[in-house]
Amino acid sequence: MAADATNLANSLKTAWTTNFAPLCHPQVSLTSVVVTDLSSPTGGQGTSTGAVVGTRAGTTLTSNDCFLVDFKINRRYRGGKPRQYWPFGIQTDILDPQHWTTTFVTAVTNAHNAMGAAAISLTWSGGQIANSINISWYQGFTVVTNPVTGRARNVPKLRTTPLTDQVTASTFSQRIATQRRRQHFSQ
Repeated sequence: MAADATNLANSLKTAWTTNFAPLCHPQVSLTSVVVTDLSSPTGGQGTSTGAVVGTRAGTTLTSNDCFLVDFKINRRYRGGKPRQYWPFGIQTDILDPQHWTTTFVTAVTNAHNAMGAAAISLTWSGGQIANSINISWYQGFTVVTNPVTGRARNVPKLRTTPLTDQVTASTFSQRIATQRRRQHFSQ
């Protein structure tokens, strides 16, 4: 139901404000939280809007720099693994050009765990959040060849039923991560 999803989005935004805003420079803002019920194609959706600005004072980092959280699941497969890239930190949170300080890693770990606990504590008429999951929407691919150029590309195949994996552990990387693949900082 959309009303429950909106209430959940508002509560998650409050938890983000409490736990994650203190880790973000004021140039970082949360602009909205969208909650979608994935139990059916017509599941309700709710949104919480209004900017929440980061409160961590200091010199900002580049837009490349981010904090990486890796998630472990009990299934092995080829392809991207569940992870989050967060726009956390300021210059004084950096130990050296490749690493966060241990104090900052601990602060992020504590905030992330508190955010998870806040999410799991939320309930609504349809239930509650039991744990973190990874949803796999695609399996395999079809090779499609462009008739004009002759160039082939892989088009992912949508699963008939999405596969759900429970997150069993989280790893908080001390290495400064980037979403730019060619720099390979997150390894």
